Amino acid sequence: MFKELKAAGIRVEFDDRDIHKSGWKFNHWEQRGVPIRLEVGKKDMENNEVRCAKRHDGVKKQLKQENIAE
Repeated sequence: MFKELKAAGIRVEFDDRDIHKSGWKFNHWEQRGVPIRLEVGKKDMENNEVRCAKRHDGVKKQLKQENIAE
């Protein structure tokens, strides 16, 4: 998914730090103005899905990982 987004010309930052919990990381990137956050957990990987959170309106929804760059 990371490579697909990069290849489509989308700026991507992969936060895999183990020293912080997910809530801290969500807040960290929101404070920096990241417009869209994609959350990928163990169950998401099993279901080939990703959780998409938009900062400007707070909408969160599950998306399929296939063709995520579109």
